[in-house]
Amino acid sequence: QIFSDSVWITDSSVPAATTSVPQNILHFAVTALSLIMLILLVKTKRDKEFIPKLYVFTIAGCYTVFGIMAYYFLTGSGYMDKNNLISVYNYNTEIPGEIEKDKRISLSKGATNYNLVWGLDSTSCFNSIYDAGFAEFMNDTGLVYNNGRYMSIDPEMTELNDLFSVRYYYQLGEPRIDNITPVADFGIGKFYENGNSIPMGFTYDTMISADKYASIEDPDHKMRVYMKHLVVENPDEFSDLLTLCDENVLDEISEEEYAQLISRHKSESCYEFENNNSGFSAKIDMSRENVVFFSVSFNDSWKAYIDGAETEVYKVNNGMIGVRVPEGRHEISLEYSVKGLTVSVVISVVSAAALVIYAIICKRKDKKQCP
Repeated sequence: QIFSDSVWITDSSVPAATTSVPQNILHFAVTALSLIMLILLVKTKRDKEFIPKLYVFTIAGCYTVFGIMAYYFLTGSGYMDKNNLISVYNYNTEIPGEIEKDKRISLSKGATNYNLVWGLDSTSCFNSIYDAGFAEFMNDTGLVYNNGRYMSIDPEMTELNDLFSVRYYYQLGEPRIDNITPVADFGIGKFYENGNSIPMGFTYDTMISADKYASIEDPDHKMRVYMKHLVVENPDEFSDLLTLCDENVLDEISEEEYAQLISRHKSESCYEFENNNSGFSAKIDMSRENVVFFSVSFNDSWKAYIDGAETEVYKVNNGMIGVRVPEGRHEISLEYSVKGLTVSVVISVVSAAALVIYAIICKRKDKKQCP
């Protein structure tokens, strides 16, 4: 069995771990004994020379134990056979050539965070960020358990995966998703291509207010509405671009209409998108001025540029990013900078310099003069 994201995977195709109950008891006993010995040492050796050495010893011991456990994990000496590890995660294995590495994927339950080993972007990353924008999106979309924990965005939430421009699904076992095509086997699972995949960065024709969106009670309809209307906090900001449809917010969206919406979004979306160290850039050909939506979590640290000129970043779709883009071909760049980073670096440098100067002065004077 493999324990992942609060789900036990018991499929016979998943290799079993090799740990036994006696091994686990032994590990626990050694850990408990080590803690007891450490406490006794600290209690009986409270001298100035011993305590710093104890800290160094503790840190070194922690890193040593971590290294041993990592070695056991990777070689199969204790936790998992090496061949099993490779077959499950495809550790240090090239992604199939059919998979475009710059596209977003969605992972089935039990495969959560596999993408971190493979170096691919995944909707799982949203659940790891927990910043203000993502938290707002999950809260307003109703994706919160009774205990306050956010749901994982898994492949069966097809509407959200379409909204997030997911290109591939990775499945352990038979998928229960429509409009997907098998692409490549990989490890114990398989990659599938999403037929509803929309390129990152697309536009809308209509909008609804965030207040009206909040009035929707059906959770399935909540997710599907994102594909039909752009959700905005202040409709007046976009009244010259989009039609307000608050009165139609509860209208059913049929499968046929949903397919038409997918096709419409594909027709006016970014034809080029690239991540970089500071954010991302995209290119688009606009038939008219409109709002381009990006499924990236919004916060105040983002800055947007159109053809090099700074422009405003809007919060749309309950915590995601929107940018007004004029008609024609344009390059859109979004850069992320941590607020207060420059100030904190300056303070740290000045403080370090002051500390060095203080230490030099103290060395030259009698210690009694330096409290």
